Amino acid sequence: MKTMCYRIGRTLQFAGLLTLPSAIWISHFDHNEKAAIGVLAGSFAVFVLGYFLARGTSKI
Repeated sequence: MKTMCYRIGRTLQFAGLLTLPSAIWISHFDHNEKAAIGVLAGSFAVFVLGYFLARGTSKI
């Protein structure tokens, strides 16, 4: 259980980092600020969730 939660946390961190540049592409090519901020906030939230999940399981 501990290693599964750790791997899920690391996967979420990786997914958050992969989607972060999409916000730059959206703002640059589509000129859609609302969508860019939404993608930026969403990728940051996924990364932070993964960070705390991975960190929390490593201390158990």
